[in-house]
Amino acid sequence: MHIDFQTDDGTGRCSLAARSEATDRALPAAALLLDAAPLTTDPDRVAVAGAILFADHSGGELAFSWPITEAVADAVYTAMGLRITHAVASAAQGPEPTSPAPPTQATTLSVDASTSLGGPTPGIDRTRLRLVPGERFQGALYGVKEAVIASNAWLLATYLDPARVHLAAGVLFAHDFLAQGIEIDGALGVSATMPAGAQQLCAAVGLDLR
Repeated sequence: MHIDFQTDDGTGRCSLAARSEATDRALPAAALLLDAAPLTTDPDRVAVAGAILFADHSGGELAFSWPITEAVADAVYTAMGLRITHAVASAAQGPEPTSPAPPTQATTLSVDASTSLGGPTPGIDRTRLRLVPGERFQGALYGVKEAVIASNAWLLATYLDPARVHLAAGVLFAHDFLAQGIEIDGALGVSATMPAGAQQLCAAVGLDLR
């Protein structure tokens, strides 16, 4: 399975998609579409997001359109049993992020699927990413410590594990929120459905899955 990550400078949107290596075609319902792209894009974190999202449908192998470090490739293998077939860089020659990593990672990023725009601002050392249905909303709304982004996560979650879909989005946006920790709304069934090895994968890119 080949994982692609693309951003559209014209619309500001981004997509994390999977396609079959054998047929070079996109897989059914295999793209996470977001109406906003992360401000900071780290290749290793994008790779981890792709592995979390598509691991169960990969056939045991993943390939990426960008290089990742050996450390993350090893984590993908040990945590989820997936072999990286190509696009791996050595740690000494690892990929440069498109934007610098944040100087301080101090918040816990909470990811949820609520459509409510009310409620209190996240508390001390906490931030929030809310994914709302793209069939109902468009674009993104940014607050001081939170963001509401329209996406197809609601649709993708009918084919894939809902907790997995939202965790992948959280990993993509973690840098933007200066996140050190990440947690998924319990309503998405984390305890029963979170993929094995997800905590180890998150740790490989400096995130504590809580």
